[in-house]
Amino acid sequence: MTVALCCDDPKSGESITRQVSKLCHVTTESFYNISDFIAKVSGCPDTVMLIAQTGALSTETAMAAKEHNPQGKLIWFSDLDFALLSFRLKATYFGLLPVEEDKLKTALSYCNIPLIGENS
Repeated sequence: MTVALCCDDPKSGESITRQVSKLCHVTTESFYNISDFIAKVSGCPDTVMLIAQTGALSTETAMAAKEHNPQGKLIWFSDLDFALLSFRLKATYFGLLPVEEDKLKTALSYCNIPLIGENS
């Protein structure tokens, strides 16, 4: 399984990738612009879409992701409370930044990703 991560900058991308690797055995690919991220996730329902962005950009990314991959699982972190919009987009998980291990663990489990150290 692949997790496609779209975030604001390489530093946060590296941090989130380390957290994902600590929690589960998946391949994580990081993207820092919407177009490359959408190209990766389009038509790939088995790819988990993980967005960790600030401001309205996170909304634009989440809406485009679900438009191009409506069956895909969406994990969305933002600094603004877009919980209602995340519900309308049928996001698998929505949380506020920063991405913390306990929130990420919950989000990955909601996507049915087996976690390290837990029974399948």
